[in-house]
Amino acid sequence: MAEELALRYLDQACAEIQNIYSPGARILICSDGRAFSDLVGVSDDDVSAYGREIGSLMKRIGTKSLDVFSMEDLFETGDHTAMRDQLCLHYADSLKSIEDRVRRHEHHERLFNGIQRFLFEDRIAIETEKSRTQVRNECKARTYLVMLRSDAWGRLLSDCFPGALRLSIHPQGPHAEKIGILLGEANDTWITPWHGVAVEDNNGFRLMRRYEAEALGAQIVERDGRPSYFQTESNS
Repeated sequence: MAEELALRYLDQACAEIQNIYSPGARILICSDGRAFSDLVGVSDDDVSAYGREIGSLMKRIGTKSLDVFSMEDLFETGDHTAMRDQLCLHYADSLKSIEDRVRRHEHHERLFNGIQRFLFEDRIAIETEKSRTQVRNECKARTYLVMLRSDAWGRLLSDCFPGALRLSIHPQGPHAEKIGILLGEANDTWITPWHGVAVEDNNGFRLMRRYEAEALGAQIVERDGRPSYFQTESNS
């Protein structure tokens, strides 16, 4: 449901733009999951399956102004590791330059802290045999690599779509190359459909952490035999 809400929101944004600008707008969703899936513990098979599901979901809900783009659209090889290697070879900065940027610039430090938090919350739930300190230290090293590949992916997209206005699912500072955009109602500007859950109450849907939904007593609602979203007792 969280992904569906995000897609509906983006499609509606394009429709609202067309109300005041007749040519309208289209949003190309450039999935970066393939760029660093190995760093965040997601298999390439799962990345492929997720992409197929998003395509099916867009068809089912009838989005009119959305398209998708991924690394596979640029490479003839089916070797995903080779794709990542080529991306870094042609577009990545050195790891030292990423580390220096985080130390010197407040915005990059905030980005680093946000990504590290995501990685830590994912890994601490999976690698239960490790201490929190051990997981945090491992995630710190991975975070620099995630930022390196994310920057490389961004440079590749700039080459592919030089005239596009670029959006980001993460908060962006003033005069940044991208404009930060939320993908649903939420109190946390860092929350996304991939790091939270959709929760329905009397006021509609909101994105929040799963533990926050459970603290409210919300229950999982299934659609087509699969967990989809949480619903509070007052709205059940």
